[in-house]
Amino acid sequence: MTEAVALAAWRDRDRAPPENDGGADARGATADAPVAIQFRGVAKTYVSPKGEIGALKNIDLAIPEGRVFGVIGRSGAGKSSLLRLVNRLESATSGTVIVGGRDVGTLDGEALIGLRRRVGMIFQHFNLLASKTVAENVALPLKVAGWRRAEIDARVAEMLDLVGLADKRDAYPGRLSGGQKQRVGIARALAGRPDVLLCDEATSALDPETTQSILALLRDVNRALGITILLITHEMSVIRDICDDVLVLEKGEIAETGPVWRVFGAPRHPATRALLAPLYRELPEDLAGRVLPTPPRHGGEALVELSLTGERAQDLGAITASLGASARILTATLDRIGGRTQGSVLAALAVKSGARLDLPANARVIGYVAADG
Repeated sequence: MTEAVALAAWRDRDRAPPENDGGADARGATADAPVAIQFRGVAKTYVSPKGEIGALKNIDLAIPEGRVFGVIGRSGAGKSSLLRLVNRLESATSGTVIVGGRDVGTLDGEALIGLRRRVGMIFQHFNLLASKTVAENVALPLKVAGWRRAEIDARVAEMLDLVGLADKRDAYPGRLSGGQKQRVGIARALAGRPDVLLCDEATSALDPETTQSILALLRDVNRALGITILLITHEMSVIRDICDDVLVLEKGEIAETGPVWRVFGAPRHPATRALLAPLYRELPEDLAGRVLPTPPRHGGEALVELSLTGERAQDLGAITASLGASARILTATLDRIGGRTQGSVLAALAVKSGARLDLPANARVIGYVAADG
């Protein structure tokens, strides 16, 4: 059975996908979607021999049901602490964390166990038991939950079909590739029919090709089943490729948050701009050493950068036309995120000394190059 068929079968059997009422964006979110996870005035402080360490401060955040929500930030920004508050592997020092309408800080005993069964989790280093087969690893949470043997066997087979590993059920983790191990982790996390899936740096130990296959699987699961996914990562490319929304953390506080296309298209916080920098090209090497801060005395070209934030539709022809007939496109870094085109275009415009450039609002001059350079 292919992954697509398995996803369709599980969707039809376990739950219906969320309906699109016509008010959704290109990734299916609606403005009035119910909230899956909410943080209200949350802070997390750790006590160390050197004193208190504030991992999170003043976190107010609502994550709608059915979204893929990414959290990114530098090392030590508080990403892991935030994730672990959701299933109460960590407890908030102050504030309230609400999952599925319940304050997780008030849960204990069976209620806390119930929460953790509704919140699946996949890990950076897979956390598989080396002494158990693939099927036994997937079955483990179902056994703990008290499922009957026949139900467990059926569910394990279903999950391995889902992640494309039906032929590996009797293999041991030591015989699997990194991508296969992570697929087992996903199957195990989804086996108990959770409402929320937490992903803790789920692709950072994988090569680029395998990363793309895992991200595609997670996106398919989200789309087919409507499951809410909260993931943390240090890779902006992961956020771009899979997430609907993103939260940027800086020193334990919210730097900015919003739809991925908006945050990527017009980052407001210096931390966001620093994290985004690797996605965009620097000035081409053949031009970098020739750039002048002012127009050359004997004429030359102005180097103009146009920014596309995704707020309105634009194609390359319209971009060129907005600069005038003499514009030459030097480089372009364009992407499609959330159904919107965004990025930047570097163009060269002929300019004479003392002449004034008439540029569109989304353009800026970054320097000049002499005509005889």
